[in-house]
Amino acid sequence: MDLSNTLNLKFFLAIFHEKMYFRYMMDDTPQENEREVCICFHVPLHKLVKFYRLHHPAVPSLFSQCYSAGTGCGWCIPFLQKIYEQLKQGQPATIKMSKEEYLSRRKEYHRQTNYQEKS
Repeated sequence: MDLSNTLNLKFFLAIFHEKMYFRYMMDDTPQENEREVCICFHVPLHKLVKFYRLHHPAVPSLFSQCYSAGTGCGWCIPFLQKIYEQLKQGQPATIKMSKEEYLSRRKEYHRQTNYQEKS
């Protein structure tokens, strides 16, 4: 086996390992992976998982460095904390609520806090 084949094999194995790790840390359904956790800044779950994997934030609030997640209306902060705990414990990141219920509860949160979305 020559050097270029060895490097190609190492590259393939590195990419394969990366994809398998990423898949483990995510829910298997593509819809769940693309699901926005922070609606204000359109931050999907897979971006948060990747941010955690790359930066290993010490506290959940550092998710704010991932496309400003959690710095808009504040609705997603408890979910960011839960996702952080799941990832810290080596569990797949999930939100145990339908997308419709998530958006409905967010709307109710905005009513209760008199939050006005910026246009």
